Amino acid sequence: MRNKYRKADGEVYSVTDFVPGQEITIYKRRFLVVDADDFTKKLYPSLLPAGAEAAALAVGERAKAVLGKVRDGLRRRGIHGIHGLGRTFRRVDLEGDRGLSEHELQDGFRLCGVILEASDVSDLFNAFDKNANGRICFDEFLGALRGPMNHRRLALCHAAFDVLDVTGDGEVKLDDIVTKYDFSQNERVLSGEQSVMEAAEDFVAQWDTLKKDGIITREEFVDYCKGVSASIDSDDYFQLVMKKAWRI
Repeated sequence: MRNKYRKADGEVYSVTDFVPGQEITIYKRRFLVVDADDFTKKLYPSLLPAGAEAAALAVGERAKAVLGKVRDGLRRRGIHGIHGLGRTFRRVDLEGDRGLSEHELQDGFRLCGVILEASDVSDLFNAFDKNANGRICFDEFLGALRGPMNHRRLALCHAAFDVLDVTGDGEVKLDDIVTKYDFSQNERVLSGEQSVMEAAEDFVAQWDTLKKDGIITREEFVDYCKGVSASIDSDDYFQLVMKKAWRI
């Protein structure tokens, strides 16, 4: 394929362009790269998970067990639990550097109703404090908490964004997303915990990390979906949630 097809700028595709989870465009059609074979991954390490997803794979078993406790605690807060934790982290980040001390990490958990033993918090903090400087990057931590999505779920996220991105430029407005999201199918509305209006307000609050222009990129949308995915165990149920919410 790499010797046959070219990018929009005329350059020939190379193996390193086919990164799992990314999109490529061939003859004006977009394709999602879902995976690479093991032999290719060994030859090209750049195809392996990077950033937050790599961090999720790198932590020890003890830290993974504590991350599981955090996910369970947030799951009880609904599908937006991880996004709520992100907002809380930004509030308790006293230095404003998108980092957290161990005390701030514990405060963030407590404010979100996630109760952990002090030893659990310490073990988790130390696993992410790679530089031993007493602070961890909460974006990396949240990425590890979300974890990678399997190909089936990732494809659903991209399908939902394609429905929203009517111009095909890779960007959508938050206002447009709100008008297209079916809040009547929100799990907390269906359970009677929230009204449709409350669910809408909660949904908008999930995007408070955006620039003031209210523009959402495909990458930001997929990150949002990863937070939803982390709160849902079943692939079939995740598919049902996505199809009902985004009408795909």
